[in-house]
Amino acid sequence: MEIGKYKGYEMNSAVSIGLKKVYLGTDLKNSEAPYIVLVLDGSRSFIPEEEEIYYGTDYMVMLQKFMDVCSTCRRKLMDSQLQLNVPLEPLDKETLLKGSMSMDFTGRLIAIKPESLLPEYRNQAYQVIYAKSGFGTSPTASGRTIFATELATGDNITTERSSIMGVLDPERFPDWIPEKLKEQGYLPGETGGTWKQTKLLRLYCPLHATLYEWDEYGSLEDRMDWNGALAEYAEEIDQAIKRYSDDLDPEHGLMEYYHGSDRVKQKVWSYFPKVVGNGSELYGMIECRVTEPLNEREMYELIDDISGQLSDGWGEGFEQQDIRVSDGVLNVSFWSSDDRWTLSETMPGQPQSEVRMT
Repeated sequence: MEIGKYKGYEMNSAVSIGLKKVYLGTDLKNSEAPYIVLVLDGSRSFIPEEEEIYYGTDYMVMLQKFMDVCSTCRRKLMDSQLQLNVPLEPLDKETLLKGSMSMDFTGRLIAIKPESLLPEYRNQAYQVIYAKSGFGTSPTASGRTIFATELATGDNITTERSSIMGVLDPERFPDWIPEKLKEQGYLPGETGGTWKQTKLLRLYCPLHATLYEWDEYGSLEDRMDWNGALAEYAEEIDQAIKRYSDDLDPEHGLMEYYHGSDRVKQKVWSYFPKVVGNGSELYGMIECRVTEPLNEREMYELIDDISGQLSDGWGEGFEQQDIRVSDGVLNVSFWSSDDRWTLSETMPGQPQSEVRMT
């Protein structure tokens, strides 16, 4: 769409607020709706798309609508930035390595010049990016494009080498960066000052539970299989998992005990048992942090190791933990000898699909 026209409407006023553009337009030949307020929502990489459209016959009413929409967009943008818990001022140049513009940026945290960003994005949350690839990562290549990920948001972006002010000095990281690196799953690279980006691989399994119910005297009755919806006890089960997992290595989890092939060890950094809800159902979830996609054989090895942990290792101990719930005491197992038990990348009850990393 040309900025000045939209389906016969002349765009008389326009305001950009982050990734949104708000327009007020007129088409006096349209007697039913001569005025329009249009909101386009896009990204820094894609063509904007229609998000909201309002039509009206009274100009003053539509002008007020235009201002209200602008105010709402501004408030949402401010709220989203505050939620990142990142200082909303530009980076100090003292945080950069001297002479770093002559370095290869691949795998490093680099900073975008404030003037290369829209005014509302000129702060640390959008300046600090992780350089992944592109000819622009090299100081000698003819290409200038850099493919990167914003550290604070996790969003993928494309920028140019000419927009970069330098490489961040690991010794002078602002306080929020180490925490974000951990939160986003970055690992130290083989070369000093570089980082390795990881992905999440989630594997799901059904849960089996037994319940000792309270009787009318406040005592526990005989054990019974629990066939109800476990989701109502999600919080209690989640807390029990955290308590029982407290002694696990905080970085590697159960991967610390993996004794399989070196290739899987190199690709899988960690895995931790968790639970996840899907409507009224609750399922076991093994959250793995991986540095590269696993091939079919490696995936088989990993699943075999996790299955062993759930049946005879961590899982055998966890199923003996008494979890107090409103109906009594619950014991939960991540594993079952039932032939229907599975451990896969697809949540039980959902269509099967290829292993996916997110």
